[in-house]
Amino acid sequence: MVEQYLLQNSIWWAEISGLDGYRIDTFPYVGRKFWADWHAGLRKLYPYMTTIGEVFHPDPSVTSFFYGRGKALRRHR
Repeated sequence: MVEQYLLQNSIWWAEISGLDGYRIDTFPYVGRKFWADWHAGLRKLYPYMTTIGEVFHPDPSVTSFFYGRGKALRRHR
C-alpha cells in the first residue's frame, strides 16, 4: 500500500512539474525489490526518465552492487 502510494506520488510530481529525473537519497537503505518495482512503474510511463541514487559504504563489496549494475564484486584477499 505504501509502495503504491510512493509510486503514484512520484508519477504525480513528474506530471505536475515536468521533471525529467529523480535523485534518490540513501538508495541502499530501502529494499531492492521496492526500487525495482518503483523503477518499472515509472519506466512504463516515462521510459527515458533518469534516476540517480546515492550509495556510500566503506565496504566496496556493498557499493560494487550498484556500480556494477547488480553484480557484486567478490572480495579478493
